[in-house]
Amino acid sequence: MKLHKIMKKSTFVISLLFIHIFTPVQALEVPESVIEKYVQMKLPKSIAGVNISSAKIKLLNADAKLCAVARPKIIPKDIPFCATLTPTWRQETASLLGFNMQLDSLDATGLSEKYIENTKKLVNQTILPSLDGIEIYKADNFIGKRVSDIKIKPGKIDLVF
Repeated sequence: MKLHKIMKKSTFVISLLFIHIFTPVQALEVPESVIEKYVQMKLPKSIAGVNISSAKIKLLNADAKLCAVARPKIIPKDIPFCATLTPTWRQETASLLGFNMQLDSLDATGLSEKYIENTKKLVNQTILPSLDGIEIYKADNFIGKRVSDIKIKPGKIDLVF
């Protein structure tokens, strides 16, 4: 009788092991740090005479926030800004693109109201439209072309197969 119970338990454990081993991966996690390094490489260094630097990305629930520092030639001051964007997977290119950029914040402390308004216009009408559709991550084609969906979560993106 004991042997029968041991055999049943062994068969169950072996079955679970085979299921675990032979079930394909359902999602691949891409950490925020990997995406941020990619953004730092891909972000243009200058747009319409405005130097862009110190890019950071923060993954939230279903969207992301891109923060950077703008330095217009006409204003000798670094102006940090952040914009919300919608990450979208492009299966044909195995890449993650950022769309629908909306300015969240702009720190122009110390500037006159006129300069602040002009800087907001510059960011909203020139910089963000130039960045719309920017590639923020690229996977290997073998993996990326098999991705069927993405799940944006705080600190990571899951590539779903």
